[in-house]
Amino acid sequence: MRLLSTFEELSGVDVIDLVESEEDERLIVLIPKDQVGKAVGKGGSRLKDIRAKMGMTIDVVAFDEDPEALVLNYFRPHNTQGVEMQERKDGDLVARVKVHPKDKGRAIGKGGRNVKLCGELVRRHTDIDQVVVDEGELEPGS
Repeated sequence: MRLLSTFEELSGVDVIDLVESEEDERLIVLIPKDQVGKAVGKGGSRLKDIRAKMGMTIDVVAFDEDPEALVLNYFRPHNTQGVEMQERKDGDLVARVKVHPKDKGRAIGKGGRNVKLCGELVRRHTDIDQVVVDEGELEPGS
């Protein structure tokens, strides 16, 4: 709660949810999509200041009620090519994120941290049970 209120105070935006990764001092903040610009600031200046004041890496994710859009918003910095939803035989819903092959490692994150944090966040707000990162199709000239 302390991190949530500190971010809200410094950014001036409403926080829907947040996920903290203590192992790499990282905070994933889910905010209304119409408040992303305010939280980030011109050229990222506000977010840089907030990161410095909180002493953490902070990623801002725009909330969307559409599960696929929410997953895409999480992976936006990683050259995402789309999300495919699959239902397993056991009924679990899996979001398969397609990224450019050169970005797959960064999208997954060290030790799978990005996928794990995304999974934790989207399970709270959607019916998605698991998030997986796959290589997308190469575009001509890639």
